[in-house]
Amino acid sequence: MAEHNTLTGASLHEPKGAATAAVGHIYVATGTGTGVWQVPATGLQMGWWDYNDAATAVTPIALTLADTYYPLTNDGAGPFTNLAYGLDGVTGIWNTVTNRFDFSGLALGATLDIRLDVTIVTAGANDNVTVGMHLAEGGTPYDLVILSEKGYKTAGSHHEILPLHLYIGDANTQLNGAYFEALCDGTGATVQVNGFFIRAITGG
Repeated sequence: MAEHNTLTGASLHEPKGAATAAVGHIYVATGTGTGVWQVPATGLQMGWWDYNDAATAVTPIALTLADTYYPLTNDGAGPFTNLAYGLDGVTGIWNTVTNRFDFSGLALGATLDIRLDVTIVTAGANDNVTVGMHLAEGGTPYDLVILSEKGYKTAGSHHEILPLHLYIGDANTQLNGAYFEALCDGTGATVQVNGFFIRAITGG
């Protein structure tokens, strides 16, 4: 029988686990005398999602009570929804059933650039509207304001494109739900959600 170190060509053994490893995975030493098959690190990875709402175009969200936050919903059923370019392994960043962002598939340290597209209809002159994001619902919640008490001199329709930059800095943000919210200091205002665009960047 030949010594193992003299084997060549087809006589050489495949690495342990090669028969069941996924296409494109590589064998990486763990430092404990063995190894694991995994996706090769490629540095930064980016993905994006675009959720176009259909429901609020028909029935806008009513900000019925003054100085009261109302969650902004998005059913993802609009014709411009595009989920084809999300991060590998992350099925979605927005849950259209619960109307909550789901950051649990993102690694700690990931960053998010989010664009909120809304049409606000005020009912009275000099109404002031605030829009923000409520984060870590179910954990230790906190809020980020992205439009602070913006005053509209006249009643009517006001189109707003609102950017938000966010990082997943801890498990509280990563593992708990989040959503956009809006309030008006007057009564009778409504919000139509045109869509959310979300770009995520994470380490490979």
